Amino acid sequence: MQNTPSEKIILDVGLAFTQQQFETLFRDTKYHIIYLGDDNHAERVSEYNTNNNVSFFPYSKLYCYPTETDAPEKEGKDIISIIDSIINNKLTFEIHDRCSHRFLFNYTNRTEVSLISMILSFYKFLLEQKPQKFILYECPHHIRSWVMGKLCESLGIPVYYCRNHITHWRNVMLKGLSSDAKILNGQEYNENIKDFEKEMFLNIAKRYSHGMDAIKPEFQEVMKANKTKKLYSLYREIQKNWRSPVKIAYKHYTYKCYNRFCRSTPLPDKYIVFFLHLQPERTTLPEGYGFSSLYKAIRLLNDVTPDDVKIVVKEHPATFYTHCNPFGRWPGFYDDIASIPKVHFVPLEEDPYKLMQNSLCVSTITGTVTGEALIMGKPVINFGLNVIMSDTLPVGLYNFQNVKGLKNFINALPSMSKKQISDNYIQIINDEILNSGISGITDESQWNNSFEAIHNANQNSRFKLIYSAMC
Repeated sequence: MQNTPSEKIILDVGLAFTQQQFETLFRDTKYHIIYLGDDNHAERVSEYNTNNNVSFFPYSKLYCYPTETDAPEKEGKDIISIIDSIINNKLTFEIHDRCSHRFLFNYTNRTEVSLISMILSFYKFLLEQKPQKFILYECPHHIRSWVMGKLCESLGIPVYYCRNHITHWRNVMLKGLSSDAKILNGQEYNENIKDFEKEMFLNIAKRYSHGMDAIKPEFQEVMKANKTKKLYSLYREIQKNWRSPVKIAYKHYTYKCYNRFCRSTPLPDKYIVFFLHLQPERTTLPEGYGFSSLYKAIRLLNDVTPDDVKIVVKEHPATFYTHCNPFGRWPGFYDDIASIPKVHFVPLEEDPYKLMQNSLCVSTITGTVTGEALIMGKPVINFGLNVIMSDTLPVGLYNFQNVKGLKNFINALPSMSKKQISDNYIQIINDEILNSGISGITDESQWNNSFEAIHNANQNSRFKLIYSAMC
């Protein structure tokens, strides 16, 4: 009979893995696994377990979790200070608002009651279970996993999660819920890049200066598949979603609100380009860490840039060919940004790589454009999580710290060398970045930049990382 390990970890990965992968994790783990998830997830994954070293807890059951003791003080921290530290974190309220889906009566006092109840219940659960780690598939962006993660950190329990590498078929394991989260450097979390991977990356890097036709971004492929030069079409939307007339009407009205601000006039001579994120999404909430509001970042840029520098804003194309809903976009969203004096909107179909090429600087919250722009020799302002995640800060990259530092960086833009930025970043990639993380593909034939290829690579590489953390 198999012995139950004494040390425990919490695992929150939803249904991210195949049955075979779950069975492998449960069989080989050196810990007792506490699987946390939705009711149906916990029930389904429990069917894959044949060992006695896994416990399954739906989050909903934690609210009535039986405990023999009240919440005592832990390592000098009383429960009130822990509650206050989590509730006073602005991200907690923002994630709660996004996940609660209540348009009526979702006011502050009610939200606070909900959060306090959640914190107290989860706190007692953690004191009873005493886990060594909290491991997630990705940065927590549901209110339950976010609160659990912040509670774990309050109690000194490390929080680990996976994130995409700059090569999209690789992932790294991060520690810590903050904008300066650290890559785990152990050998078990990193493998040297294979020759075919390096060749793939360098071939991709060479194409960035040749625009959309060379890069083939997803939205261009969508237009090609639809045989049109326009990304959004009311007719296609009706064909696709005719059973959801309210969604069709909402997306159409929101698109018209965006489109009326898009100018047919030439681009400004000097500009910083800001690419809006698809929202709601993890890359801004929580990974914006203080900049989940795109308006906040753009308004700040407006206030610190010289008078002759404009801010060119382009919407994320997927907003209008995938999902557009009130939690991410609303008609007034574009009115608010358009009211910022230096803003210049451009159409959805505008070539993003030409926008970068002709700009003074590229700005984003946590977007993949950071690495793309640096390869092209363009300076970058990054407001959220440091997506480059190297020990050496690349030349031409400013990770937001304060307004003074931002203003100094912008004032120094004319003196920055395109070649120096590109060469330095390529050097850092070769010296530090390429050999970090774990690959999700074994040969070049498994990668074609499609959604399916990205999903499979993520699943495989993140399974390997989580397996390393558990087994």
